[in-house]
Amino acid sequence: VGGHIGGADQWVLFHRDRPAGAQALSCLTAAGHPAKGDVAMFSMSQFLSYVAVVDLTPGPNTVTAMSNGIRFGLKGTVPFLCGLFCCQSLIMALAGCFSAFLFQYLPWVKPFMQVVGAAYMLFLAYKIYRSGSVGQQEGPAQPISFWGGALIQFLNPKMLLFALTSMSVYILPHFHTLPAIAAKAIIIPIGGVISCTLWASFGALLCGFYNRHTKAVNLLMALALVYCAVALFL
Repeated sequence: VGGHIGGADQWVLFHRDRPAGAQALSCLTAAGHPAKGDVAMFSMSQFLSYVAVVDLTPGPNTVTAMSNGIRFGLKGTVPFLCGLFCCQSLIMALAGCFSAFLFQYLPWVKPFMQVVGAAYMLFLAYKIYRSGSVGQQEGPAQPISFWGGALIQFLNPKMLLFALTSMSVYILPHFHTLPAIAAKAIIIPIGGVISCTLWASFGALLCGFYNRHTKAVNLLMALALVYCAVALFL
């Protein structure tokens, strides 16, 4: 349960008993900085590489945003982007709390989640490398609404797996508190909104560039994901 400890500006998310009976509290400042004694360092470059590849590569969100933008312009895509942001933030928060609960009460799950995260990155790298060009598919007659954008997130396996892997592999090993998880749940979806805004605004141009250089772009993105997967064990 989250809450302040004494008068210090610190929060805790969960607690558990040590073998000796004393409570082991995982403390961070409200800003989400790692507590003293954390050995592992948070790698911003690896995390941003993973987020960038997932957000920028063609998928349900980017293709939908591109199709919507080409037909209805950026203004008509705003409700979709708002739904995407709100639902992604909710999914990130739920994934963070779920992973934190597992790490706290089932600590043996942590290395397993790391392996699963690396396996998913390698699988995604393979799928990206093997993917073809992006087609400007036929879209709905009306712009996608807020609720339509939100529903797509829950039906998007790429988004659900991204939330679990990013939280369990990159965030929770270094940031454990409710404020930290909430902040990351808000910040991470911003990348998705920026990516979809770019695809909606410059859909035809980005689609044309991607289709002309499909193999080269896919190879670079796939190699970036392989780097992220291997770096988890370095």
